[in-house]
Amino acid sequence: LIIAPTPQLAVAVILLLSAFFLVSRKILNSWQGIFVFGLLLRLSLLLLPNYLSSDLYRYLWEGHLLRDGLSPYLLAPDNPALLSLHTDYWDKIDHKHLTAIYPPFAQLLFVLFGISEWSWRLFLIVLECGSFYLLAQITQACKAPERSLALYWLLPLPIIEIAWSGHLEGILVFLSLLTWLVIIRCERRPLIAAILSAATLSLAVLTKYSALLLAPALAIYFFRQRITLALGFIVALLACLALGTLPFIDEQLSLFSSLFVYLEHWRFNDSLLHLAGYLGSVDWQDSLSISPVKGALTVGWFAFMACALIRIKSFPAVAVI
Repeated sequence: LIIAPTPQLAVAVILLLSAFFLVSRKILNSWQGIFVFGLLLRLSLLLLPNYLSSDLYRYLWEGHLLRDGLSPYLLAPDNPALLSLHTDYWDKIDHKHLTAIYPPFAQLLFVLFGISEWSWRLFLIVLECGSFYLLAQITQACKAPERSLALYWLLPLPIIEIAWSGHLEGILVFLSLLTWLVIIRCERRPLIAAILSAATLSLAVLTKYSALLLAPALAIYFFRQRITLALGFIVALLACLALGTLPFIDEQLSLFSSLFVYLEHWRFNDSLLHLAGYLGSVDWQDSLSISPVKGALTVGWFAFMACALIRIKSFPAVAVI
């Protein structure tokens, strides 16, 4: 992929380099300065068209279908019945033969904010400001220096993936930080912490299923206090997830059909997966031989989270890891 240089891209690069220079020289120490620089970076990327990913156009399309009273879980973009609904970005949608993969809460956000590419990316930038506020509250509660906010707010990866490419990770970051802050604020009321953290985590899972990877850490955290708290967290999480899928109760099988295709076939940025596959002599053309490797890595992740919590005994510390 070759990205043509533009004045907007030059401004973004200059702002990013300036921010890291000022932080490294300890000139940019206050949260106000860090926030302004990070916000300028995000707004400068808002001026750039979306080069790096086609996911955004899938978000817009599925929101477009739902606003017309049609289900993206039942109708793939290449369905002939949708010909009259084609938009100017329809050609940019990848895997047009597949129905929706994204969970119900993500679909709701597509309807509300996925009116255009710019409205969606602006929504994510506003949400990122909310994430900064939550992170500042967590930093204060943990008595960390204000400069540590720059570790996330000025990090190029979330800036590019969220403000530029418009990916759902901006929503996951906000909801994950909200879950963390709930646990800190309700430390003396563990039952409330268990229920509220289950509710916020369920919204994250209903945005993107990968957020479910945080569930074992939370369950073990509450289990270390009382087994009833862990059970309360699990029950509340399952209840919230069931409630979130109610609007699509008639489409339960369709809700996960494309997800299974994704889990079986798709790979991206998979250095660890490729290394594991190489050690296991995996045939990458055979999806059945790939699945055990993915499963082993997933089990390894759950085991790591469990061991980390047992040794560190602090959910916030494990969340940072």
